[in-house]
Amino acid sequence: MSAHSVTQVAPFQPSLALNTDFGHSPVGKLGESEVTQRPSVPNQIRTAFTEVGKSIQNRATEMMQTAHARADDRFTQSLQKTSQQVGEMLGALSKTDTHKVDGIRFGEIVDGMKEVACPLIDSGTDYAQIFQTRIAVNISKMTTSQLVDLQDGARMDQCSCGPMSDDAQAHLHHIQDAVSAELNLRLTSEATAQLTPILEQACSQVARNQVKPGAVDFVFATLGSKASDLLRKHGQTNNLTNDQENALQRALIKDLIEGKMKEGGQTATDITQMIDCLSSRTLYELDHTNSHLQPEAPALTNQQVKNSIRQRMAKAEMGFIQGSRLIEVHPLKSSEDPTGPLHSPQNFAQEVIQAAKNLSTIQKHGDIHQLSVSQGVDKALSSTVEHLNELLRSNNLLLSELSNEQLHEFSQACKILGVEFPLASVS
Repeated sequence: MSAHSVTQVAPFQPSLALNTDFGHSPVGKLGESEVTQRPSVPNQIRTAFTEVGKSIQNRATEMMQTAHARADDRFTQSLQKTSQQVGEMLGALSKTDTHKVDGIRFGEIVDGMKEVACPLIDSGTDYAQIFQTRIAVNISKMTTSQLVDLQDGARMDQCSCGPMSDDAQAHLHHIQDAVSAELNLRLTSEATAQLTPILEQACSQVARNQVKPGAVDFVFATLGSKASDLLRKHGQTNNLTNDQENALQRALIKDLIEGKMKEGGQTATDITQMIDCLSSRTLYELDHTNSHLQPEAPALTNQQVKNSIRQRMAKAEMGFIQGSRLIEVHPLKSSEDPTGPLHSPQNFAQEVIQAAKNLSTIQKHGDIHQLSVSQGVDKALSSTVEHLNELLRSNNLLLSELSNEQLHEFSQACKILGVEFPLASVS
């Protein structure tokens, strides 16, 4: 070992991180104002540079430290210029009411980017990492409307300059992916904040058994309206048909529901009960919405929707078969039947009305979801209609005991069941 030791100098480490915010406009000159301020390098680093001689053991170390300072200064200046150029690049791509997409300018900036970033690359940093980091900085600073303008402009393949170079295309594709990811992130965040309270209110009503027919569908319509507003704000509905936009609404709502389902416990139970209360048509629309905004499909929600569809059919079929049995128990001699149409007309009418409601559910729900009706229902309907046609003879039902509303419901039930009874003509 030499008698004179040489101080070892650490490899060059830049004093600024790649994602340093210089206060530049995220869309360059297209922004309303551009504030260019060179951040002050940490005092302790500057002090180390200015007082480097105090800690130097030999001339070689002094030269190395001075080289590091120069390298750091070049790194900082290059990082600033790169920041500015990325802003100009995004501004060139943005499409606003007063600014057309400037593909030529975009291509020129791309061609000069690596030269501007040369000191950064020389420091050992990969260019792709530099570009991706600076794009992320700018995108995070952009307003949602600026992001939508950029998204619209980036989608214009011609970019006013014809075919683009492979390098420009690669830059463009990364910008598109980054903008899309940021808009989806903001959309999800705002949707969660604005739609969750409405969803929770519906769940609370279901849990307290305070849901009237159509109430949950009304909530879903409200959710859909707000979802459309959010989708438009985040540039997701451009060039979509009404059907496509409606599908995207439902996709956003399903993604929100999926998050609640994943919480498990009472939350998942409440969501399940709410889905069970949706109309057959709404269930159909949810079941046939295959798009999703999150990386993964809402598997739990999709499964619950399918379960609700199957269970509603099964429940209606079982209810109809059981109701048919109750009706067929009544003997044809009503005078001997204490619960029949002659001695208990209100009870008997309610049995017929309930059976008709279940049959109507079977028919409508089955038609919407293309579900076949079980043979048990067909058999029960045939025997019940035959029995009622024999049972409901003249003077075998005390009409005076039924209110006008009950009489109307009973008449409509007879129509649904296909029973030949004079009251079936009552409207």
